[in-house]
Amino acid sequence: MKWLSYLTVFIFLSFKAKTQSVNESAIDRYILTVDAKTPAALSKKLTEPFQTDAEKVRAIFRWITENIGYNTIVYQKPSRSLSGRSVFFEADDTSSLLPTLNEHVAQLVMQRRVAVCDGYARLFKILCDHAGIRSEIIYGYARTNYLRSGKRFLSNHTWNAVYINNAWHLLDATWASGYVTFGNAYIKHYNEAYYLAPPQQFIEDHYPEFIYWSLLPSPPTLREFQYSPLKSQAYIKYRIQSFKPASGIIEAAVGDTLEFELETGEKVEKYFISANPYFEVGILPQISTMPYRSAPFIREGNKIRYRYVLSSSQTKQLHVVLNDRVILQYKVQVKNNLAIH
Repeated sequence: MKWLSYLTVFIFLSFKAKTQSVNESAIDRYILTVDAKTPAALSKKLTEPFQTDAEKVRAIFRWITENIGYNTIVYQKPSRSLSGRSVFFEADDTSSLLPTLNEHVAQLVMQRRVAVCDGYARLFKILCDHAGIRSEIIYGYARTNYLRSGKRFLSNHTWNAVYINNAWHLLDATWASGYVTFGNAYIKHYNEAYYLAPPQQFIEDHYPEFIYWSLLPSPPTLREFQYSPLKSQAYIKYRIQSFKPASGIIEAAVGDTLEFELETGEKVEKYFISANPYFEVGILPQISTMPYRSAPFIREGNKIRYRYVLSSSQTKQLHVVLNDRVILQYKVQVKNNLAIH
């Protein structure tokens, strides 16, 4: 039952808060004063002031998100890889990789201060190893606008699981650090939603190759994951409890009226649908010359509804916008509405 899933998330968040006995802001301030030349030295400096694994993991995670930027050059032109995984090394470095791959990649990431997801995950893993904390590197599928652009659905992302307080928890240092725009600019912006995230929340945009690492008793199928709407980070911010349509692919003819619904307890000032193809996922472009006019939405309790008339056969996608943030993105397949003679 859906209400039970939301209750589980609430309990998880309450538990998460209890595991962090030291004020997080104090840890976050401390890591700003720390640096080192090797992963071993860095791990020691980051963790030695703290007693619990939860505190140490926080320090490691926040150091990475504050100090490592996303390598957009490698993102455009993937580097050499090992078993299909994109990693940080030069062609003449390969002779020493296999015995200490994680250590090698972590060292390079620390030196260059940039990485793609594989580098973030390996650095987190090796810093935890040096601190005596169990962690794993997880490979899988990330829900991004780039993934939805083609027909193939391939493993394209790397994140971590960490074992603290007698349980496994999920986190993604790459997505917590910031994001890359369509213009290929890296925007540094810390997102707490990807730190020790509840599994029910994490599965919205992370699907592991080995389904055990969803940490869910009944995870969705890959097809369910692939064909649901693309959810932005703002989806989490506004605590969306449910949405309609459920399918991420809408089939409609020009002139059809489409009904959209969101359920949230948050304050809603704006809610509309846009076919603007220049929307970033999760960010409303600041184009002052392009007015955004929309019919008023209807609110009944926590549910808000909006009706949108499909007006163009050229529409390829629709964005659900809440308070100037894109919440969901749908793909549109326009049907030919041929007259019958």
